[in-house]
Order: sequence, then structure tokens, then C-alpha cells
Amino acid sequence: MWSAAWPVLCSVSGCTCGWRASSPLLAFIAIVGFSTTFGLMAGGFIALRPDHIFLISQLRSALRENRWVVVAHPVNREQAARAKGLLLQSQAEVHSTL
Repeated sequence: MWSAAWPVLCSVSGCTCGWRASSPLLAFIAIVGFSTTFGLMAGGFIALRPDHIFLISQLRSALRENRWVVVAHPVNREQAARAKGLLLQSQAEVHSTL
């Protein structure tokens, strides 16, 4: 009896004989899907940059108080140190990120 019902059960459940749960293709699709999802989530968390939140809040509060804000984008540590040194010579308040 079950041998006659097997094709009906497979077609009702959506399962076909070519696509089994142990198929390497299905495993590959699942791994790629999960990897893509978690990779995009990790990229989003890295892009949040929690160190920038503090800097931006300090910047906005200074602007609300009608103070000047200087933003420098150095490309290496030498430029960062030079900019920081110049600003500290003028007794400026200096904040930096990673």
C-alpha cells in the first residue's frame, strides 16, 4: 500500500525524487544563503562605527554653542599627529577616532 502512496505523498509535500534533503546542491545553497546573511549583518555592524557616535555628538554640541569645528581627514599617522599638534598649539579641544 505504501509503495503506491509514495509518489502521491512526495508530490503533496513538494518533494521530488531528484531533490532530497541530503543533496549537496541544497547544502551549498543553504551555506551560501546563511553566509551572505551573516556577512551582510557583520558589515552593517562594522559600518556603524560606534567611535564616530561620540565624535559626532561632540561636534554637534560645539556647533550649537556657536563654536568653530575643524574636521581633518589624514591618510596616515604622520598627518594625524601633525594636525593634532597644530590644533593643540592653538589650545583647541581635539577629539579623534580610530
